[in-house]
Amino acid sequence: MLPEGWQERLVRIQNEGTRQYVGYCLDPVDLAASKLAAGREKDRAFVEGLLEHRIVDGERLAEHIALLPIDVERRGLLARQVEAWVRARGPAR
Repeated sequence: MLPEGWQERLVRIQNEGTRQYVGYCLDPVDLAASKLAAGREKDRAFVEGLLEHRIVDGERLAEHIALLPIDVERRGLLARQVEAWVRARGPAR
């Protein structure tokens, strides 16, 4: 389950490590939103790590949660959860 428009945000990867083959990866924010929608404990821990290490921005994640194909109540719950994590983390260093 991915946020609407995820295809347009794919990240192209091509370098020595891929032997110059081209691969496409999910934008980290789309991945985080999808993980939250799955609702597994390991996925919540993963997203907390993305936020903690500032790989994903909480405000942008909330925007992508709003694009998930899930009911409005669940989107609100997930957005509030992200907001709480960001608040608990404190200001950027």
